[in-house]
Amino acid sequence: MFELIIVESIIGIFLFLHIVRPYVKAFREADGFVFFPFVALFCGAAMIPAYGVRPECFPLLLFALVYGVWQFPSVAAIFSHLKQSPTRHNTWILPFMAAALLAFSLGIAFRFLPREETPVDNTQKTPFTVSDPARGVDLFVSYYRGNSGKGGDLVLVIPPVTVPLSLIEGVCAALNETGYDVLAFSRPYVDVTAVDKNGKTVDVSVLEKIQQYARTINGARNIKMIEKQLSVAAEREADIQFLLSALKTDVFSAVVSDYENIFLLGYGAGGAASIRLAGNKNFLRTNPAVKAAVAIESVVLCDFSDRPYEPDANTSQNNSTLFRDLFQKPIPRLDNIPHPEIPVLFVAGDGAQQKNSYRQYMAVVQTMLESESPFLFASINGVHAIDFSAISQQYPVLPFLLPANKEGVWLREEAVTKTAGYIAAFFSHVKENPSLASLERNLTRPEAVFLETSRQK
Repeated sequence: MFELIIVESIIGIFLFLHIVRPYVKAFREADGFVFFPFVALFCGAAMIPAYGVRPECFPLLLFALVYGVWQFPSVAAIFSHLKQSPTRHNTWILPFMAAALLAFSLGIAFRFLPREETPVDNTQKTPFTVSDPARGVDLFVSYYRGNSGKGGDLVLVIPPVTVPLSLIEGVCAALNETGYDVLAFSRPYVDVTAVDKNGKTVDVSVLEKIQQYARTINGARNIKMIEKQLSVAAEREADIQFLLSALKTDVFSAVVSDYENIFLLGYGAGGAASIRLAGNKNFLRTNPAVKAAVAIESVVLCDFSDRPYEPDANTSQNNSTLFRDLFQKPIPRLDNIPHPEIPVLFVAGDGAQQKNSYRQYMAVVQTMLESESPFLFASINGVHAIDFSAISQQYPVLPFLLPANKEGVWLREEAVTKTAGYIAAFFSHVKENPSLASLERNLTRPEAVFLETSRQK
């Protein structure tokens, strides 16, 4: 974003000129310099609605705020018609420190500018809006036509509510390139950012955005946030069921074909909804074309209750050392969730392999292991939870602040396309033979993936 560099530079110039004012004779008598810190602060505030919340700009904005407050008496003197002439400090320490802090904050802002993204090929993308009159909601849909043709395969992508659909377009495009038709959607006033068919952005309030981010970070630690995430997952379930029912009507007839195989791919609460629907016999009976589900970083599925889990001898014998160690501790159970009736793939970053994450991920693994349908848990080494979307490219400071825990053979920027390829291979093998034995034998495991599978009963 070249224009972002310009805005940040303007902020830095205004602040720097004010810092050096006492030491430049031509500047001392210019009273207008007093307002420069506030002009810089105004530019910083105006940057937020224009470019969104930029974490790498926080130090610069904080410096502008503190420096502006510090200079407020000078502004008050001007409005009181008092002559305000800056005096040179007896020491260079204060201006030097101010200039150093300004340079540091500007350096962070420049260092972590958004990367120039490779444009996603949207030539196959058709945007449109569908309405559910029963619930009174609209869904903004993006449809990517592949080469599967009539009676082919469709992947229904459910994005996380905290990440704009545009940041997972790479996943949609990668799946589309492998031959799958892809149907992705966003919901206004539920997703933090939804984009309609005309490209108009519909954002939730800043307060709601903050609450959504907080629920994502602390969702498995705070009971109120868990309850809210569960309600979001329930809304996602309703969205999925509506879209699949709409596929059978004239609503989609102009753009979407009939499909022999449909696969669910959900992030966060959408992944939780997909897994819950995978165990809903009524849903599967109504939608026999749904053949498999994938959940990406979906750790909150239903109610937690802390009680020990005592694995049977067979489970203990087959689990890896890592999971066996974790099973020896009290693990929260996931109550009131039907076990999946179709194959399920759960994808997570390498944080799932850390012992301090067992409350989040092991509850999912434990519940899924009890299912008689194939279940695969893939934790990708060298990849953080944020890397399954283009958020790392949009906010490069986040990978620096949230490093992966392990070394991996994948680069973090490769996580989107390579994970999409792994998921596409999973779908393909499910079509050919959905048994766990076939998946374990034929689904090539990348070196970067730590894999745990259910037992075939």
